[in-house]
Amino acid sequence: MFDSFSHKRKIKELEEAVEKLQRDFASLEMTWLDTQHKLKSIMGRVVKSEALAGKEREDAMMGIAPAQFPSSGPHAPGGGNGMLTEKQKQIQQQILRRRAGG
Repeated sequence: MFDSFSHKRKIKELEEAVEKLQRDFASLEMTWLDTQHKLKSIMGRVVKSEALAGKEREDAMMGIAPAQFPSSGPHAPGGGNGMLTEKQKQIQQQILRRRAGG
């Protein structure tokens, strides 16, 4: 009579343990999928950056001038909003020339 109660309790504990493992596994699976997505995004950026660097190397070997920085717009020095002083613009241009290898 008491053995039956003991077995039911053990079965209940095992069922709870299995349910917890299933929840933990589902959580790990979601974390893994998120990590895979982040890695795919990072690898895409690395590949794009490497392709751009390769093109710039080829252009340099061919004697083609590197692409100029836009003089206006969101990617212009100062963000295209004219918020930099003249001294800041000069420093920014120096930084951009150094980054471009010039």
